[in-house]
Amino acid sequence: MNYIFYLFVNLRVQNMFFFIISNLSLLLVKTRSIVISKFQIITFFLPTIILSQAQTDLTDSRVQDAYTDLVNSVTRSIIKTDIKGTPYFNEKFTDSKIKYFDKSLEDIFYLRYNAFSDEIEMGKNKFQNESVEIVQKNENIVCYIGDEIFLFKNYKNEIENIKKGYLNLIFDGKKSKIYRSNRKIFMEATQARTSLERAFPARYIDEKSYYISLNDFNEINYLKLSKKYILKLIDDKEKNIKKFISENKLKLKNEVNLIKVFLFYDSL
Repeated sequence: MNYIFYLFVNLRVQNMFFFIISNLSLLLVKTRSIVISKFQIITFFLPTIILSQAQTDLTDSRVQDAYTDLVNSVTRSIIKTDIKGTPYFNEKFTDSKIKYFDKSLEDIFYLRYNAFSDEIEMGKNKFQNESVEIVQKNENIVCYIGDEIFLFKNYKNEIENIKKGYLNLIFDGKKSKIYRSNRKIFMEATQARTSLERAFPARYIDEKSYYISLNDFNEINYLKLSKKYILKLIDDKEKNIKKFISENKLKLKNEVNLIKVFLFYDSL
């Protein structure tokens, strides 16, 4: 929040406070049937004003924290140019929005997601190539980069180990939430040892996985993209879901079809 505006609001509150006291005191002096001292008036109004100001200060401090503590500085190692591919799905910084403690910040930010390091990088403009600033990994910070929503979450992977990282919210329903993890894995170069083997350069490869949160949304678990697994997961509506998948000939490895299934489940 703009600091000058903050001071202006505080001065307005203080002026209003003294105006109320002065005029109310004058009125009560003229009314002989009621005698209340200025001290009593202050005692009556002060708790409400202090509480209101404290709530405003709490909100303002959180917003101020977002501007001052939103990013961390990092030291980047020298980027090798002999690696095939890129650690980014989109190398350009994109006009983005940030929500902090459920409050949307007014500024436009320039962000991109590093899928190898699992970091959201911040630029000073959309035209720069490198950045030494990253958004803090914090569950109270939500980044909107293009059409993607990035949330920092705890989740269980395929072997039920608890991980922390960025997930994309792709479906936000009443009964279920579906997340996607888009990561890049670095593979070292390999040399062909015989004429029958192939050599591979150092490269980045894509790794995509899906996660689900059901009912109370307390846990985020790995979601295997198979009909058998999903029907077991939502067995309370198994017959309905099975019929819906068959009638529409849905292949669940397709993300659009996956969302259709859980959209239908949400309607039951």
